Amino acid sequence: MKGDLIDFDDNPQPAAAGWRPAVIGGLTFLASAIVCAWLVAYLDSAEIEQKRARLNDLSGTYASDIQKHIERALSATYALGALVSQGRGEVPEFEAIATEMLPYYPGVAALQLAPGGVIQRVVPMAGNEGAVGHNVFSDPDQHQEAMQARDSGQLTLAGPFELKQGGFGAIGRLPVYLNDGHGTRTFWGFASALMHFPEVLQGIAFDELRAGGQAFELSRPLPGTQATQTILASNPGVLDHPVEHTISLPNGQWTLRMAPLAGWRNYPELILPAGLGVFLSTVLGLLAASRTRNTVGLLNAPEKLRIARTIETELAQRVDERTRALSAKSEELQRATERLQLAVDGTRLGIWEWTIPTRELGWTRATEDMLGHEPGYLENTLDAWLNLLPSKDREQVLAEKLAALDTTDFCELDYRLRTRDGGYRWVHDRGHVTNRDAHGHPARVIGTLQDISERKEAELALRESELRYRALTASLEDKVQERTAELEAASAAKSRFLGHMSHELRTPMNGLLGFTQLLAQEPLSSSQAAMVRHIGEAGDALLRMIDNILDLSQIEAGEIVFDRRPFEPARLFREIDHRFRHVAERKGLTWTVDANTEALPAVAGDPHRLGQVLINLVDNAIKFTAEGSVCLTARPLTIDDQTVRLRVEVRDTGIGISAETLGRLFQPFTQGDDSVNRRFDGAGLGLALGKRLIERMDGALGVSSQEGQGSTFWFEIPLQRLEAKATPAVAGPTETQSAPLPLSGLRVLVADDKAINLVVAVKILQRQGAQVVTAVDGQE
Repeated sequence: MKGDLIDFDDNPQPAAAGWRPAVIGGLTFLASAIVCAWLVAYLDSAEIEQKRARLNDLSGTYASDIQKHIERALSATYALGALVSQGRGEVPEFEAIATEMLPYYPGVAALQLAPGGVIQRVVPMAGNEGAVGHNVFSDPDQHQEAMQARDSGQLTLAGPFELKQGGFGAIGRLPVYLNDGHGTRTFWGFASALMHFPEVLQGIAFDELRAGGQAFELSRPLPGTQATQTILASNPGVLDHPVEHTISLPNGQWTLRMAPLAGWRNYPELILPAGLGVFLSTVLGLLAASRTRNTVGLLNAPEKLRIARTIETELAQRVDERTRALSAKSEELQRATERLQLAVDGTRLGIWEWTIPTRELGWTRATEDMLGHEPGYLENTLDAWLNLLPSKDREQVLAEKLAALDTTDFCELDYRLRTRDGGYRWVHDRGHVTNRDAHGHPARVIGTLQDISERKEAELALRESELRYRALTASLEDKVQERTAELEAASAAKSRFLGHMSHELRTPMNGLLGFTQLLAQEPLSSSQAAMVRHIGEAGDALLRMIDNILDLSQIEAGEIVFDRRPFEPARLFREIDHRFRHVAERKGLTWTVDANTEALPAVAGDPHRLGQVLINLVDNAIKFTAEGSVCLTARPLTIDDQTVRLRVEVRDTGIGISAETLGRLFQPFTQGDDSVNRRFDGAGLGLALGKRLIERMDGALGVSSQEGQGSTFWFEIPLQRLEAKATPAVAGPTETQSAPLPLSGLRVLVADDKAINLVVAVKILQRQGAQVVTAVDGQE
């Protein structure tokens, strides 16, 4: 019978020799295999930990870059908000200023102004026409974030989502509030910056991640849901135990995840150590079995001499074979070690090992290469490392490192090391405590050094760029303030001039209208009566235009005063119906009034101003509608103990309004394009005045329209609710007295320095039966 190591042909061993060597060898193999498996698992775990640490550093750098790119783009909204606040809601040169701003905000595709949440002005207009007139409060995808921005008063980031004008992007919205000078802040609307994705992240080297074998995913939680939106990803699928970094942004947080494409564990590299462990376990098991067998055999004394030579020969052969095998394995292990060193060198990370009690500090060759030194230049001592630090930093860096390692197992520091040419390079030092002494102090630490000089230089360049940007912004704000002051002065001068001229025009106009009314009461032929009626209508239109100019100048000067008195909205709408029904029917239009206000509680407000706005809106609707219909509707939106909120709409089937014109429709002296100006009369004041009057009464006025399909002008106004029905005041400018005042037998003195006014007053009073005495002024 031939054994594992020694051949016993002549005398077989006792029965115990059959099972005892096998049991001892098996147990030895099992114990060796367990130890080798633990060693392989430990080395694999340490390698994975190092990979996670390196990838965590890398993902932190990318997360910081993403945050800075987006925050820099969002800062454009603050400049827009300052322009709106300084202009008290008006930015006449928005297009020119926004066009000049865009190059300074990489990644911003468009700048927007949205008064009341309705986008009205966009730069550039090309490609963004679909956004004009869009109400973000009515958009189900943007409503929640828009409401949060308005209520919090803070900058918010909405999206990314599909844009109305096409594409995929996010919108930064800054709510703008205007101060009325008495400490009350009123919501004006939004100053917005539109960012296209992924263009806003250009300059971040995501391609280098893919080329380096790293997978990544940038995502955010969808507001109000449990779902997650993937913004940017290297490839579809779930990442394998990724490292994560949170990016804090206005209105939420984004998450950047990274993981190796091939997974954390490199199975091919585990084959060699695992195979070596199996081999060593097998050798140890065979040696143990052989030793046991030999021991049992030697117990047989008579056989000792006979088998001695055989044992010696067999053992020599086996030892020689095992020596050659171990030598081959040693060479293979050396090659594996060299491959591991090449892999470490390829990462461009310096690896160090510090034995704290003995002050020994070992380096890898990559550290010397990083600093430009020849191999072997650095001594394996702590003092060698300290001598590489700037003299003023040595004590601080060493103290911070020891303090961190004394309380935690990890330490991360950024500092400078001197290079061969006398310069300095920034490094990121990451250490991990592997052993502690009996008192819990660190005894052995292993770590890495990463060259981060380029990142530090980029951060320095970014800080310098931010300083230049702040200086540019300050200069731009100064210019805006200077230009705003000039525009305000010019606007005030214009308002004073218009107010003066309008006042001067009212005097002859009152005389003209007075004589027209007197003449209309004379017996006239039908043609004469028609001419007098046309004179009166033209005079009324001109007087209304003069009143509009006066009111607009008073608003811009801050001198307009609003009345608050009881009135009946239903009566106001009846008077509008009475005034315009025959005008619409004479033009061949269908005129309808649907004012559900009869059951409203008693309210108080300014009926004169409301009537003024309604007259302008209805007059425009009839003027710009050649055929079809004009409809006036009114309904209460909300009724509570304090307020009745009323919504009024004027709909027509007229020429409609283009998207380009909508953005400037409520500016003074604006009517439409040149073709509209030539076809229709008007100075373009009614809408601008109406919007300002409604907003000064804490309401809102807007429009929805499509060119060629008609328009709907609307306004919402809060009215004070009264406890009980009150006798309504005169409703508005359209109300007329139904019966003359009885002045018979009265003697009336009329004094006026304008002769035409004096004549008109005398005629009217005399027709009422009064005896009139005139005077040029009070002194006469």
